[in-house]
This record gives sequence, C-alpha cells and structure tokens, in this order.
Amino acid sequence: MQVLLGVRAQEAGGELEPVLATGVSRLRWIASYAANAFAGAIALLLLFAAGTGLAAGAVLGDISGELRALTGASLVQLSGIVVIGAIVIAAAAMIPRCAGVVSWAMLTAAILTGPLFGTTFKLPGWAQDLSPFTHVPKVPAAAQSATPMLALTAIGLIGLAVGWAAFPPPRPRAARLSPDHYTQSTAGPACRAGCGARGAGRRGYSIPAASA
Repeated sequence: MQVLLGVRAQEAGGELEPVLATGVSRLRWIASYAANAFAGAIALLLLFAAGTGLAAGAVLGDISGELRALTGASLVQLSGIVVIGAIVIAAAAMIPRCAGVVSWAMLTAAILTGPLFGTTFKLPGWAQDLSPFTHVPKVPAAAQSATPMLALTAIGLIGLAVGWAAFPPPRPRAARLSPDHYTQSTAGPACRAGCGARGAGRRGYSIPAASA
C-alpha cells in the first residue's frame, strides 16, 4: 500500500516531471511502482507461508507437506491483492488529495468484510462479496479454481489501466534561464556594470576606473 501511494507522493513533490523528461513513459513509471508492490507482496506471503508451514509441520510431522500446502494457499491471495493495488493507483490518479485516506479505508474494509472477519461479524452475503478476498479460492480447504483468480486479475488490470489513463499529462517545463542571462536581459546598463564589477572582484581582478 505504502509503495503504491508513492506514486501520489512523487507527483505531488514535483519529482515526476524530471523522470518523464528522461524519456521514461508514464506507463513504465506506473508499472515500476506496481511491480515493486507486487514483488513485496509475494515476499511477505512467502515469508508468512514459510513461518506457518514450519510451525504446523513440526507439530504434524510433515514439514514439507505443510510448506507446499500453505505456500499455495498464500499465493492465491495475490489475485485479491492485485485488485487492491489497482484501486490505490486509480485513487491516486482520480482523487489525489484523498488517495491515502481512501486507500487505507478501502483496505481496512476489504479485510473486515472478507472471509477473515466477515463471518465473525455475521455480515450479510452482499457485504462480504464486496471484498476481493471473499472470491479467492479457500485453498487448501477447498479445491483450487483458476476462474475467480483470473477474473480478479482482469479486474485489477482494468483498474490499473483506468488509473494510468486518469493521471493528468505532465506539465510543460518552464524555460530555465541562467542568472547571467536574466541579469543581462532585464537589468539596466548601470546595474549590469555594477554586477560585472562585483563579479570581476570575486574572480580576483579589478576593472580599471574610467579616466576623467
């Protein structure tokens, strides 16, 4: 979440225009954030699966089996994470001032209405269906199905495309003039002479005074 919100932070901080000026496309810029967030999510899921699998395997006497099962159960959550990430990107593009609040509120709602807490709170079915994690296969308790994962991934990609299209185009860069050019073009003759004299003194030589 925080990685994806860096899209908004970089644009608001004025750091995006220099990046785009180097020839990096806006699509590549957004994709780099999405790839970093996706890689981080995979790393966290694998770390969780490894810790849980080792603990459960030590108790049940089948470490390798538990590692395989829990690794698969963790990785299927990626399709739901893609949807969350796409909503964050779209929010950063369409409502940039409220992107942080909206993104964290949406993530909290997705967790609370999902299978982890939705049944505990006895929420109605339509409320639980609002969470993308409700539609992720309940592996290993249930058989794995590719259909809901593909559907969630497609929704996530559509959200990323909407976010990419909604970002405003980069503003044209203002011409940057050197201080000497600015002085010569706007200052009067007396000021230019004075500036030249001060600059000459800083460089270690003096301008001879005009003879009377």
